[in-house]
Amino acid sequence: MVCGRFLNRHQVLSHTASLSLAFFGYSTRMPLRKKIIRKPMEIGKVQSILIRGVAIIMIVFYHFQYDMFGGSFLMERGQGVIAWIADSFVYIQQEPNAWIGFLMYFCFIGVNIFFVLSGYGLVKKYKDREILKTEDMLKQSMKILIPYWLAHPIIHVVDWGLKTLQYQFGFIEYKTYFAGMHSFSQYIESFLVFPRWFNLEGALTFVGTWWFVGIIIQFYLLFPFLLKLFKKLKPIHALAVCVMISFVYRYIVSVATGSSPVGVNEADIFLFIMFPAKLSEFALGMYLAWELESIKPKNSTLISIPLIILGFIFLGNVQTMFISDFLFAFGGVMLVYTITKPLKGFAKKVTFAIGEKSYLIYLYHEPTMKLILKFIFPNWIH
Repeated sequence: MVCGRFLNRHQVLSHTASLSLAFFGYSTRMPLRKKIIRKPMEIGKVQSILIRGVAIIMIVFYHFQYDMFGGSFLMERGQGVIAWIADSFVYIQQEPNAWIGFLMYFCFIGVNIFFVLSGYGLVKKYKDREILKTEDMLKQSMKILIPYWLAHPIIHVVDWGLKTLQYQFGFIEYKTYFAGMHSFSQYIESFLVFPRWFNLEGALTFVGTWWFVGIIIQFYLLFPFLLKLFKKLKPIHALAVCVMISFVYRYIVSVATGSSPVGVNEADIFLFIMFPAKLSEFALGMYLAWELESIKPKNSTLISIPLIILGFIFLGNVQTMFISDFLFAFGGVMLVYTITKPLKGFAKKVTFAIGEKSYLIYLYHEPTMKLILKFIFPNWIH
């Protein structure tokens, strides 16, 4: 029997999804008979921020799916895409409006989009420099690290305050002590970032979604070498080298160690969030910074969905899951480009504002969203 509270929750989700679709549909409408002038694909500063806005919304939805549905739609390792779809539809039939959680699951592709945007943005900024100094990358890294460091005490206070309220209202059975919520080593490991490169047992449990900070700093440190590679070779050849390194690495760790990429249920993702694992997606962004104009806009729409579908087919097989993230990244960027390009008016302003604050949303959304929802709806959140 489904409780009334559960029904209310899904009614809220259903209305939210419907309004969101109507909002974007209205904002992107175009007269049918208007002659469309096709221009080469280009991701300028504004377009890049719009894509970031949609990508961070996707990531928030993916984590929201975890909170509301407990990861019920995640594909099991080696399950196969047909069996996964069948199991998902059985679950959807059992719970009203659970299809919303099913759609939210696909949003983990937003993670791969950010790696592409990172490589793309760095090349656009630095490719004309004859010499790229270490100081340039240190300055770039500080733009990531300073907000990250400031987030630690803020999240700690929010965590302590909301959990204390939950205890007072009887939502949790233990009292939270301000100094005893996490071990001292967890704060040190999370604050320093680099311990995440060697161990996830301490740092990652502090705020699980912050793993992106550690790996993006790795790419900032490696970027001068990657830029030299792309300048020395043709961009397509440099991309091929990076993709080969990434594919070989991911195949070995997925088959030999039992590790799985993001999107697989109970995935041991440690080896999949090191720079060799995401090198192909980052390098794809670097390649697009040189060659994006060679892709026709109409082709971005045509190739995006097939690439994403193929990515899920490969994700369902242990022997082929090493390919999926690259397909998700390429297809995801093309799809979000298609969505954001015609945005106008209010929708464009909102998406742009979200994109500008995407990094701060990334830092704060998971701990605050989970804690606030747990406080307001204690029986809903897994």
